[in-house]
Amino acid sequence: MLGSGWESIYGGDGFYVLVDPTDNNYIYAEYQYGNFARSTDGGYSFNSAMSGISGSDRKNWNTPFVLDPDNPQILYYGANRLYKTTNRAASWQVISPDLTNGGGGVNAVYGTITSIAVSPANSLFIYTGTDDGNVWKTVNGGNTWVEISAGLPLRWVTRVAADPYDENTVYVTLSGYRYDNYLPHVLRSTDGGENWQDITGNLPEAPANDIIVDPALDSTLYLATDFGVFVTRDLGQEWAMLGDDLPNVPIVDLDFHQPTRMLIAATYGRSMYTFDVDQLVGIDPGFNLNDNIWSIFPNPAHDQVWINHPLVDKELSYQILDFNGKKIANGNFSGSSALIKIDLPDLPGGIFLIELKESGKILGIKKLLITD
Repeated sequence: MLGSGWESIYGGDGFYVLVDPTDNNYIYAEYQYGNFARSTDGGYSFNSAMSGISGSDRKNWNTPFVLDPDNPQILYYGANRLYKTTNRAASWQVISPDLTNGGGGVNAVYGTITSIAVSPANSLFIYTGTDDGNVWKTVNGGNTWVEISAGLPLRWVTRVAADPYDENTVYVTLSGYRYDNYLPHVLRSTDGGENWQDITGNLPEAPANDIIVDPALDSTLYLATDFGVFVTRDLGQEWAMLGDDLPNVPIVDLDFHQPTRMLIAATYGRSMYTFDVDQLVGIDPGFNLNDNIWSIFPNPAHDQVWINHPLVDKELSYQILDFNGKKIANGNFSGSSALIKIDLPDLPGGIFLIELKESGKILGIKKLLITD
């Protein structure tokens, strides 16, 4: 068990909502079998935003929709086909064929898209998953599609998640609940879905419902299951339960707010909770973390910063990231000195992160305040 610190932030039920990160007057909401609405006045009023979406298309109870990571005027909506808007949901166009095996399935399988992931590294790469076990990708924004389900268990796809930095790395979680199979299924591909690696590791027998890739910590994943939230720092070789005070109900959805390093977990009918993942730094659950053996100074810094460490004659590396997970600088060093100087690039003032590794193993991550 790693940490505690889950805090309840919401006690009711609701529907899926997204806010435009560049203009909070635009709010989007999905509710009950694919009905989609938008607000252009900050939520004071909502109007239907289904123009161009066929009424005959199949839609899941929780129909997925996502914002493009590069352009907030672009959204994607998943029925049994994938739709795209370039004008903030004023109108939609189909950009895929039917990505399912058709409707009329058994065990509450409707033949619908259940998850959409647009790669932050290259928004032309889009991945989708369906309730009848299909995973597809396009590498050209929807002009052509390739099925990449080979090697995956035939299960309901609960989530596809694209790596923040590599468009060919993708994660898939699946649930066999409707097939009376409770084994967890978490898989990873680094070649765009041509091959899959099972990273289920030591997870308990429970459906996997969502996965988040930490944009600032290499090899760190957060997983929502019917038994709680789990974390790994080594891409699934070892998982540990995150926190000890969530209600004993399925965790159905996760989100991550990088600027505050806050993980948000939504439960099935028992509120939503937040967890400050930075409290994990310095905890050593077998993940080779030891944040207390090194320090940085000065902090705040302007044009340079020093790392003070006892790991002389070791192969060390560092990277500096902003709070969106974007890599700003990185380097490698070894030698007999316990002090290492890093010349900072010309950056606007703000809070950044410094990650230190030994032979590829994370030693910890620290916050650095850079002044103008």
